[in-house]
Amino acid sequence: MPTLPLFPDLPESPPGALKTLNIATGGQALTKDQKRFNSLLKQIEAARKFRDDWESAIGAFRDFYLRQIVPRDEEIHGLQEQFLLHLDNAWETFKLTRPERKKVQQIAVDECLHILARDDQHETAKALYNKFTNGDYDDDFGGDDAALREMMESLLADFLPNAEPRGGPAPGDDFDPFDPANHDSEGRIRPDADPVKPRKKTAQKLARDARQEEEQKQLGQSLKDIYRKLASSLHPDREPDATARARKTELMQQANEAYEQRNLLQLLELQLQVDHVDAARLAAMSDERLKRYNLLLKQQLESMTQAADQMVYEFLDQYGLDAVGRNDTQEPMRLLRLDLRTMSREIADMKKIIAAVEHPAGLKTYLKTVRRARRSDPFF
Repeated sequence: MPTLPLFPDLPESPPGALKTLNIATGGQALTKDQKRFNSLLKQIEAARKFRDDWESAIGAFRDFYLRQIVPRDEEIHGLQEQFLLHLDNAWETFKLTRPERKKVQQIAVDECLHILARDDQHETAKALYNKFTNGDYDDDFGGDDAALREMMESLLADFLPNAEPRGGPAPGDDFDPFDPANHDSEGRIRPDADPVKPRKKTAQKLARDARQEEEQKQLGQSLKDIYRKLASSLHPDREPDATARARKTELMQQANEAYEQRNLLQLLELQLQVDHVDAARLAAMSDERLKRYNLLLKQQLESMTQAADQMVYEFLDQYGLDAVGRNDTQEPMRLLRLDLRTMSREIADMKKIIAAVEHPAGLKTYLKTVRRARRSDPFF
């Protein structure tokens, strides 16, 4: 079946024509700015691939985590609670020697702490912790966060953004805390202390600011020129054909988003689709326009790289994968599969232990295999 052109009212590219944004000069040597343009396109394409690869890896990781890891994690904690209840039953009903009771007590306390580390409001674990220690869990651990927070607030009182410094109001960005005129006789900041007057900009600084402002204005105008041409060709109200109008509507939405995000590459790619630009036209661009394009592409590359790195950092930090390299998209899933195998073994071991400690003989045999209670052990 023959394919319809994207836009019947726009010229089609010749058969076999290469649709690319790279500048090609027909065998002539590229200028420095033309080489820079092509290089930036390659770097942006690499940044896109980096982002897409990680998005795919993160999606697969989270799906596997929810389907495989979370259910087993919940099963392990359910088994830990069962184990704790069996220990409590043994403490109350089994005839145990004094060393055996001491060991049951130690194991039970550690098991309580394991459970409470995950859920500090677990009532059963709290009650049994209090029972086996003759203490109170909330008194032992509940005040740590509040005490730490109070201590940090006291130490950082003068540096917190919204804090009232001792002896005076919070200083502004232009406040000089080392100026003796801003302190009273006891060395505290006076409430009526004056802020430092901002320094006047030098002629060199003013000229640099003016150049930067003009540069940004020109960059914005370059984007606006491309956007206006696209809007003229893609305006859906001017298209009588329903299918073409729907396509133009979609592309016009993409153009709107690209313009709002200052995404030059996406605007150029949309131009490529409507034959507003090709390799020959790019090669014929003026040096001034090409320099502006290069600057926009550089800004876009930096923004893409920063956003992708932030995405990867937050993902690795969320799952405790700080040691995984930035470019190793396969390592997180490999580690997750190792965790799955470890958890499966833990579940099998826990079920065997629970089955054993249900009976006095099995508990006594089990206690002989445990030298001492170890908090680092996930079960004891």
